[in-house]
Amino acid sequence: MLARLIHGPLQMRFYLWLRGLFTGQPETFSPHGIPVWVPTHIHPGLRCGLSRNWGYEEPEVRLVRKHIPPGTNVLELGGSLGIVSASIRNRIGPTARHVIVEACQSLIPICRANASIGAAPGSVEIVEAAVAYSHSPTVQFQPGVSALQGQLSTNPQEGVATPAVTLSQLAKRMPAGAFAMVCDIEGAEKELILNEQEVFSRVEILILELHPHLFPEGAADTSRLVEELERRGLQLHESDSNVYCFKQVGISLRTEATGA
Repeated sequence: MLARLIHGPLQMRFYLWLRGLFTGQPETFSPHGIPVWVPTHIHPGLRCGLSRNWGYEEPEVRLVRKHIPPGTNVLELGGSLGIVSASIRNRIGPTARHVIVEACQSLIPICRANASIGAAPGSVEIVEAAVAYSHSPTVQFQPGVSALQGQLSTNPQEGVATPAVTLSQLAKRMPAGAFAMVCDIEGAEKELILNEQEVFSRVEILILELHPHLFPEGAADTSRLVEELERRGLQLHESDSNVYCFKQVGISLRTEATGA
């Protein structure tokens, strides 16, 4: 009942304080049935939502659980707090390779901790970088108010200098052969799709969140990006809100995943 009365920041902080007092675990949340660590300095609105099971990245997690087979190596672009990462690990098992890219330095320890839940030693790698195609070794990354909103800065005077990396470079960190990719990079997916070609032949499953509100032509750009991916051999299998699941034509999946 108390959670329904929360509206402002002070109310959120008070609710979270009470929750921590009663549960004894103020920094533990289970948004998808997996306990994860979200420390108290993270935005109270986000933490409050997690405590109320508001559906954090629900379409992304659902598609991961449904379509990525156990044992699949995964490249994840945009690790954030590692909450989706924890669900990926829960799905793929302890030994599969999981490479995660996160641009916000302050989130990396949190992402690493949550991505490592249930992981065998050496199976998780965190890359501190932003996916970008500016032909510069660094780009300006602007952290968001919450962990969900960080993105590349359009103003060179704003943001934090962050190493830049491309999908082709990241693919070299993956074991030989096909892998799955989960991508949520707040609008930078457009440049990634338009600048990459051959590497997509190794991507057997792509779970991609598109952000039409960040594209110049909105939904029209989204439609063009879906068409571009299909030209690269990735066939659209399912979508949920702005999250899309593609599967590579010609790659035989080891198993057909099932799940919630």
